Amino acid sequence: MFQAFNDILQQQSGASSKSTALRAGLIVASFEKTATAVLGQDLSGRLKALHLAHGRLVVACLNDELIASLKARDTEIITALNCLSPGPTLVNQLYFLA
Repeated sequence: MFQAFNDILQQQSGASSKSTALRAGLIVASFEKTATAVLGQDLSGRLKALHLAHGRLVVACLNDELIASLKARDTEIITALNCLSPGPTLVNQLYFLA
């Protein structure tokens, strides 16, 4: 009765705007978990992905030290986020707000 999220995305590939919106939502919702996995430290409540548009993922962070550590590993984070869902690359850049 229920389908996996990736199966739904693959079925929606013809309706690209819906598919892109679903994929963007998945990436925004998964950012904290992905960043935690890449950095290897608990980031609960210290950052939040706000918006994804035009290849730019906007992320709010609590302090500058966290932003520096995320910027140092941004390529790994972007790669991990783009691997979450099938299709073309959605995230090209991380933009941080303190």
